[in-house]
Amino acid sequence: SEMCIRDRCHNVEIYNSTFETGDDAICIKSGKNAEARTFEDPCENLYIHDCIVNEGHGGFVIGSEMSRDVKNILVENCTFAGTDVGIRIKSAMGRGGVVEDITIRNINMINIKGEGVILTMSYVLNLLNRNETIAMDNEEDIPYFKNITMHNINCMGAETAVKIEPMQGKPETISDITIRDSWFEAEKENVIDGVNIHIEA
Repeated sequence: SEMCIRDRCHNVEIYNSTFETGDDAICIKSGKNAEARTFEDPCENLYIHDCIVNEGHGGFVIGSEMSRDVKNILVENCTFAGTDVGIRIKSAMGRGGVVEDITIRNINMINIKGEGVILTMSYVLNLLNRNETIAMDNEEDIPYFKNITMHNINCMGAETAVKIEPMQGKPETISDITIRDSWFEAEKENVIDGVNIHIEA
């Protein structure tokens, strides 16, 4: 099964669990689009540790519904095996909101089909395929990812190690990303599009 944390959840711990699902396994959400932004409480203070994900779309995922903000999350000591993506943070124009203060550490990934790590603002294509109307008129419709740190990420096999896609023409929508003390075995080079990212050996 999957674990989906939705809409103004505070002080949640997920641990010692095994997931095998046809969707994202551990997925954090916080309301969708302008309607969600009429509420103030974010999804915050989550501790996720000592979990195993076998197959599924993503191991640990935030979004794309993040309009009420997602903040202060620690993910550690998890294994993702055979998932489509290992770590994914996804959003799109129209969502708005901020994902910030995320720490992900001591993660083992094996045989990832796509990206080991992907941060993308291009999820709009998936939304359009679902016939969802996308608002693109106001500054508050723009989502942001910032202050995200990953360390001791060990990925044994992926198509692409790290892919980071900010909003087209707005590289500031993804900022202050650090990946350090990590190892990726991947078929393709990293895809990083003009983003302030620090990758340390």
